[in-house]
Amino acid sequence: MGITVDLTKSKAIFKTKVREAREPLFAAQDVLYQRAIEADDDDAKAAVVTAKAALRDAPAAAAIANASDITKLKAAWNTSLLGAADWIES
Repeated sequence: MGITVDLTKSKAIFKTKVREAREPLFAAQDVLYQRAIEADDDDAKAAVVTAKAALRDAPAAAAIANASDITKLKAAWNTSLLGAADWIES
């Protein structure tokens, strides 16, 4: 018998990893928002709001929910939003 992957558990672990990866990104966005407030820059504030919404929505991404195998789940990691995922094996 070969190794099997519990995709449901894998998705839960994946979502936890997404949440861990976004923590420092939220903190960085908070700094940017404070600077935007100090500069009274409405465009910068709006950009931060948009970025934080994307971070909040990341664990619920359709690519994660719809992944039908581990390869597709690995591909669901959004590097442009979350950066590289060193913990994902190729």
